[in-house]
Amino acid sequence: GSIIWEKNFSPRNDVKTFSSSHDYILVYGKNRASWEATGRILLPRTEKQDKLYTNPDNDPRGNWQSVDLSVKTYTKAYDYPIKCPSGRNAYPPKGRAWQTSKERVNELIKDNRIWFGKSGDNQPRIKVFLSEVQQGIVPTTLWKREEVGDTQEAKRELISIFDGKLKFNVTPKPVRLILKILKISTNKDDIVLDFFSGTGTTAHAVLKENYESDGKSKRFICVQLPEKIEEDSEEYEAGYKTIADICKERIRRAAKKIKEESKQQKLTGTKQDLGFKVFRLEKSNYRIWEDYDGKDADELKKQAELFSKPLVDGYDDINIIYEVIVKEGYGLNSRIEKADVSTNMVYRVTDDNSSFFITLDAKINAKTLDRLDLSKDTTLVCIDDSLDDSQKNNISMRCNLKTI
Repeated sequence: GSIIWEKNFSPRNDVKTFSSSHDYILVYGKNRASWEATGRILLPRTEKQDKLYTNPDNDPRGNWQSVDLSVKTYTKAYDYPIKCPSGRNAYPPKGRAWQTSKERVNELIKDNRIWFGKSGDNQPRIKVFLSEVQQGIVPTTLWKREEVGDTQEAKRELISIFDGKLKFNVTPKPVRLILKILKISTNKDDIVLDFFSGTGTTAHAVLKENYESDGKSKRFICVQLPEKIEEDSEEYEAGYKTIADICKERIRRAAKKIKEESKQQKLTGTKQDLGFKVFRLEKSNYRIWEDYDGKDADELKKQAELFSKPLVDGYDDINIIYEVIVKEGYGLNSRIEKADVSTNMVYRVTDDNSSFFITLDAKINAKTLDRLDLSKDTTLVCIDDSLDDSQKNNISMRCNLKTI
């Protein structure tokens, strides 16, 4: 689909041709046939739409509204009189016909599905019950600013969440716009990826939807280059050196606001996870073997000596652990805890129902291995030199041993 979003309301007088009032949102799916087979995701019905349904005759099936029983396409067989409760014969309007047969209309009358008005003398209309209508709205391709916000609203949101102290020379998207996209395209526990996250509107919208929707636990991944902020700007002087810095702070402030609103409303039930992790792309902590073509024996010897240590100098344990997490196929949202072992610094990494132990100590104490209660289902990652050959053989028989 191609959606038109009304991003501006006021025309810009400084342009010489046309003032742009809209943008396009392009919608793609991996598999259209699968999407259609499983059913599209509908937008929730509004309170205004539901108010159109009432129950003036106290029908036990609940609220309903009446719709025209006639159709434009004329069929002689469907041009017949319907007897009203008042005794009057009602005919379809000139040039039109009833939408179904006389036999079917009689069945609907017996089932109290034809409405003749309170007087029983009105033109017959068919009753449509709220419980039977499609519980959602088919999305359209025209999104007005009143419905999803515009760029002015988006900027006001950003300024407001930073307490009105910064002006922000950026053009973010409104939270309402992203919320509508989420409602159409995502399910309860989906992960939402924004590869150009800017000021963090997507993350803000995911947190807001989880808060406003019962039982939803969507997560977000936001990616943003550390695009520099102009040094003479208020944002830079306030400590935000890059767009990514603004994005991180916005997520923190959005989470804080949700916590405050939750306390004010004294909400109970499942506690919403408002935390997030920040990762920065860096060079590997593993030493990289340089191309040895053309090097003499002395240079190769020096490089080999460097590789007596597999990791770069001055590494941080947590960075190594995350690199191992990625290599082992675990998620970056894995839980990292210190194992209850006093003889070595050992960490336990858990991702859903899988886990492994890792220690980066230079030597592993024999007592550590006993306290970890290793088994064939356990993976232990350690520095290669922390164990001698005999220990490696013994431990390999007890667990899945991997060395760095």
